[in-house]
Amino acid sequence: MDDMENKQSTGVPAEEKSFCPRGTALKRGAWFFILSTLLTGLVSLNYFRQLSIDFSGEGWVYALFTMFGHFAMWALVAWVAFCLPWALAFPRKPVAAILSVAAGTSGLALVLIDTFVFGLYRYHVYNGFVLELLFGDGAAGIFVFTAGQILLMIGAAVLVVAAGVGLWFAARLLASRCGKKAMIPAIAVLIVALVASHMMHAYYSANGSRSVYQIAEVYPGHFPLTANRFLIKHGFVDPEKVREKIKLNAGTALAYPRAELVSTQTPTKNILVIFIDSWNFRTFAPEVMPNACEFAKNAQVFTEHYSGDHGTRTGVISFFHGLPGHYFYAIRDGGVSSAFIDTLVKNKYEMGIYATASLANPPFTRTIFKNVPEGVMRYNLSARVSTAEGDVKTADAWLDFTKKYTSVPAAERKPFFGFLFFDELHAMTMPKDAEKKFPTTWENPKYEMLGKDTDPTEFFNLYQNCAYWLDAHLKRIFDDLRERGLLENTIVVLTGDHGQEFNEDGNNTWGHGNGFSAHQLKVPFVLFDASLPPKTYSHWTAHYDVTVSLLKNYLNVQNPPEDFSVGKNLFDEAPREWLLVGHPEQWAVIEKDRITHVKMGGSYEIFDRNYRFIPDAKLNVPVFQAALEQSKCFYKKD
Repeated sequence: MDDMENKQSTGVPAEEKSFCPRGTALKRGAWFFILSTLLTGLVSLNYFRQLSIDFSGEGWVYALFTMFGHFAMWALVAWVAFCLPWALAFPRKPVAAILSVAAGTSGLALVLIDTFVFGLYRYHVYNGFVLELLFGDGAAGIFVFTAGQILLMIGAAVLVVAAGVGLWFAARLLASRCGKKAMIPAIAVLIVALVASHMMHAYYSANGSRSVYQIAEVYPGHFPLTANRFLIKHGFVDPEKVREKIKLNAGTALAYPRAELVSTQTPTKNILVIFIDSWNFRTFAPEVMPNACEFAKNAQVFTEHYSGDHGTRTGVISFFHGLPGHYFYAIRDGGVSSAFIDTLVKNKYEMGIYATASLANPPFTRTIFKNVPEGVMRYNLSARVSTAEGDVKTADAWLDFTKKYTSVPAAERKPFFGFLFFDELHAMTMPKDAEKKFPTTWENPKYEMLGKDTDPTEFFNLYQNCAYWLDAHLKRIFDDLRERGLLENTIVVLTGDHGQEFNEDGNNTWGHGNGFSAHQLKVPFVLFDASLPPKTYSHWTAHYDVTVSLLKNYLNVQNPPEDFSVGKNLFDEAPREWLLVGHPEQWAVIEKDRITHVKMGGSYEIFDRNYRFIPDAKLNVPVFQAALEQSKCFYKKD
């Protein structure tokens, strides 16, 4: 009778109270983490309360699968780490129960806190630099809480602990009454949700679903499946249809531009932008690129010019949008076009956009150039040929454009915009019969031979030979503009999307995308304007400044730069104290005397400008506060 009364009062068999077999302990733990998954998924809805997300039909389904499937994955990790080994080792002791409740409660609290931190900074709370801001030396000056807010936080903490304990007792009850009959289907449902979440992301992100993109970005520790190339290759995705879909379903989390751009008069200047992929600034020298240097003698040359990133994707975005790469996903997800390009379209510029590599991946066709007229873009010109041959095709396409353009009487012409993107310095596939001015036995990059002690001469000479070869095709473009009488009325910008490193700092860093040294960020920058006397500038400029200068100086836009960029006019020589560069996965704040590199996951390291690690260096909190504000100031405010 006592046993029956005990069972009735607690819902747990009496024999389980005196002896808890391993199977029972594991079932309790499993139920606890199932319930924790459900509660954490519901708490995660707070992310959406603070963010501007445009939910679609597939977006709601994806959010439902992800909110439970994603946290189920982490619950499984917690069950394996905190329940399984301890339940097997100490079945009669409450070790597994205590650790499970502690892990589940901590996870719930972390997600709850993260929903607020992410809404504030657009970064998750586990980022090292966020923790430094929250708990570092300068935190007291950054975060000031009222007594009411402190009481609210204490109350929330008590509720979270109570929820964790309550979930454990609920798990005990379910383990005793439901057994495997209910647990196995519950686990199966969560596994299906996890798999469905990743499959949906792979398909709908490739097909330009803005809401799926936006939702995926929200969840902490979430790395969803992508398969863009596979889906495009096998015909599941049509890049042009995706571009049109994004145009039709325009909408974005960004307030970009902040106000409609207003021009005082119709622009008349032609604009030609020439990009060289992976351009190391040391090759911008008369012995390597004589034609580019000769052209620059009559132009404005900026010797300390930095891209907004060490990679193409956000290096190009930083130029055309004037925004840091932190906004890349919002730009991509919302199909946000460049304010500069849209102004050209509004003014009915003739356009010729030609690239050796793809402009669809990275998604420039559905962002930067989303609103350009049909038929003005040709890209992937190196398909089925070498990159060098593709670059020749790019130059040829431009010469065909100017030939057609000048076939119309001058009085009937509209101004033109051209964008040429050469890829030879990225691929280094120079024709075998090309002149090899710089001695090297290398005919192509030998990445497998690169190491800290590798002499870079052979590799760099190969690169210089490629630059020398490409320079001859730049001459074709410059000569053509001059011979057709177009140069006097054309603003020509010559630069790179990012740099290319050859272990100049001795840190075993080669190429790009793996650090934020000057060699990966600094690029040559030339602006030709026939009305300006030649001049060389040494102040610190960036890609963010370029469209500010073009819009203000040549397209007669009256808006202040902060309406459409984080940059300033190139010709403004006021000192720049810091520069935010990078992309959502890793980024850096460049200061005059140091570089703070924030890596995926939020850990950070501080280097001097020669990329030498500085032990025990502390974050410059005021600068980081300003950088974080810059990284979120173009988001819509609800």
